[in-house]
Amino acid sequence: MDQPAAGGAARTLLKSGHQLMRGADGAIYVTGGSSPDDWAVQRITLGADGIPAVGVHVPLPQ
Repeated sequence: MDQPAAGGAARTLLKSGHQLMRGADGAIYVTGGSSPDDWAVQRITLGADGIPAVGVHVPLPQ
């Protein structure tokens, strides 16, 4: 939830609970990051070795 610094009603900016979405390309997409500075739509694919690889698909503004 977003709470305006100047007061007012809270509003939802992103759905809660990192929901996984499967893309048409077979990759998995999720919003998240380790801090507010690196939030993004993350793209998760399987590498040639079968280990998941995560990369930024669309950066989100802070």
